[in-house]
Amino acid sequence: MGKLNALEITHLDLHSDSYSNEVKWISRVIPEPSVCYDLGANVGGFSLAMHKRWPNAKIYAYEPFTETYKKLQSNLLPHPIECFNIGFSDETKTNVAVGLPTISDEKTHNFGRITTEFNSDVLGEINLFSFGEYLKAAQHKPDFMKVDIEGHEFKVFSSAVEFNVLKDIPFLYVEINNHYNTKKSAQATKQLLSEYYDIIENPYTIAKNEWLLANRTKKSEFGTPSIPSGLKPKGIRWDSINGWVYNTPINILYKLKSFK
Repeated sequence: MGKLNALEITHLDLHSDSYSNEVKWISRVIPEPSVCYDLGANVGGFSLAMHKRWPNAKIYAYEPFTETYKKLQSNLLPHPIECFNIGFSDETKTNVAVGLPTISDEKTHNFGRITTEFNSDVLGEINLFSFGEYLKAAQHKPDFMKVDIEGHEFKVFSSAVEFNVLKDIPFLYVEINNHYNTKKSAQATKQLLSEYYDIIENPYTIAKNEWLLANRTKKSEFGTPSIPSGLKPKGIRWDSINGWVYNTPINILYKLKSFK
């Protein structure tokens, strides 16, 4: 396996206020969890934010890329957070080659779109476990689970349905990426989760939606940004075809329908 160079284009601030703000908001609308899973932990920013907010919770961080995992371990070493060098899918596979997908004959440079179905240079190999099988056997089931696994969401949650373990996860915080090769998967993921979960409205998403609604109706010359109404929230960009759109994936907080 060649050296994974993805870290060169991944620059996350371990102490980013965005993670703290997200977890702070989540802590206001869900009960304090005893066990948290962080699927797609990257270098540990969200895991650390959870530990600071819920210091008594058991936190398990999962990152499949070896080089990233080493950084994750190093960052979280002073804290009681368990780290695992594995990823999840709908079946167990070892040494799975991954790369960047080719879009319109050009390779995307967004590390967030790494895929196992690619037409590009191999970035590395990862080990994947059947999530449903893993969770069914796990001693500690998560009260809260953050999921940021770049297009693998549908396979992971399909596996959870197969093994009947979604009932063990009362709260999910899922990044839904609607771009390019993951769009169909994102729609399928939302449909699947809607059968088991209700959405808890995210105030940051509400603010973005209200801003987009106010500004998408504004006239502008083709390809030229319209003058925005009100302060533009972070995570929104100008698209020459569609106007103002989301620049980042959408994070959705889900509550299990049967949770009381």
